[in-house]
Amino acid sequence: MISNLFTKLVTLAKLFAYSLDDVVGMTVRFGKNKRFRNFFSSWEDTGKLLFKKLLQKKVMGEGGSSTLPPQVFSTRQQAYSRTANRCGENSTAVNPRADYSALLTIGYAGVSMALTALKRLCRGIDLVVMLMGKAASYMMPLLAFVVAFEVFSRYFLNSPTIWAYDLSLFMFGYIAALGGAYAQQKKVHINVDILYLNVPRKTQRMFNLISYSLGIFFLWIVADMSIGKLLEAIEFDYRRESEWAPPMYHFWVMSLIACGLFIAQLGRDILVDIYYIFTGKDLLAQEDSDGD
Repeated sequence: MISNLFTKLVTLAKLFAYSLDDVVGMTVRFGKNKRFRNFFSSWEDTGKLLFKKLLQKKVMGEGGSSTLPPQVFSTRQQAYSRTANRCGENSTAVNPRADYSALLTIGYAGVSMALTALKRLCRGIDLVVMLMGKAASYMMPLLAFVVAFEVFSRYFLNSPTIWAYDLSLFMFGYIAALGGAYAQQKKVHINVDILYLNVPRKTQRMFNLISYSLGIFFLWIVADMSIGKLLEAIEFDYRRESEWAPPMYHFWVMSLIACGLFIAQLGRDILVDIYYIFTGKDLLAQEDSDGD
């Protein structure tokens, strides 16, 4: 049973290896083959160092003699020959042990590329959320100016405006909604610290997964409702019931953007927490996770 499972895993790894080899072949045509060869060779050394005993005892047998059935052994020899031909190596140098080493090497390279892509995704989300949060924070002095101007006009000039109150409400909504994702990035939202701070870090991350998942569910509902409200506001030209009567569609556009940012930030945090639960390590360095 274990042998059949291992055979299936090796088959899947070969399919991945052939697909990745096609990508490498395309890259060779663009003149970047040297970079890829150096990259894979460094991972090959690491794979051989870490899995030497596994390859000898579990795959190829003690002393280099194969413990696999002759038919399977021959099939894997042919697979190695095909791989060698596609990589431009000598196809007559058949080495089944190197076949597994190459598969492990490419597997590690794939994992490394996936982690790099994941880190770039997280950093990209951090950057967008940070920029939007700081842009929203710049509206705070504008909000203070609008309120101060309204107070001055009402009590000193005896000429209150018809737009200051509505504008201040909209600006406050923009600041609160668009800054929510940035507050999540900085981990400054209210938390139940009496329980959260007295459990191990992995347990904290599990609590995070639960709360983040509930947050995404709630935000998804809000985003769905915002779409309906936006369409209604555009179709029926909804306006605020005041003397100024400004249109309301922009408020629902802001709500959609805020929900999207918050969901992206929570999704990013879920990926980071899952990585920590399974590896015990932080996916991003502390300076990266700060988002500055």
